[in-house]
Order: sequence, then structure tokens, then C-alpha cells
Amino acid sequence: MKKTIILKKIKFLKKYQQFELIRLCGRSFYSDLRFSILTRFYLYFRFLLRDYYTSKKTLFCFFTHKNMGIIKPFKMYRMMFRQ
Repeated sequence: MKKTIILKKIKFLKKYQQFELIRLCGRSFYSDLRFSILTRFYLYFRFLLRDYYTSKKTLFCFFTHKNMGIIKPFKMYRMMFRQ
């Protein structure tokens, strides 16, 4: 049991270190005065507003709201796509 707790902590620390590195990159772009203010804001928010969650995003059909049998490029249920 202790081994699984340690493995969970290690996974959490790796994810946290990755997020911290990305956050520090965003802050360094923001504080760099060589860029214009618009470029600095763009790069800062570009780094900070990414999705870093581990949960899976599920696709739903645009028309029927089903989550199985979805064709990704069209975001449609396969039977709706056939029709």
C-alpha cells in the first residue's frame, strides 16, 4: 500500500514540475522588455492558458449528444454522418 502512495506522489510531483516550468517560461517572456507589450501579453497568456489537466476530454455529437461512435473531424455520430 505504501508503494502505491509513493508512486502517486511521484506522478504528482512530475506533473507539478512540468507546470512550474511552463509557468516560469511564461513569466520570463512577460518580463522581457525587448518585446512589445502586445507580444509579451500574447506569449504570457499563450503559456498560461493551456489545458494541463489529466482528465480526458470526451467528444459529443453535435446533433444527438452521444459520446460513442463519433467521427472526430466532423464531431458527428456515425449514423448521422451516413445520413
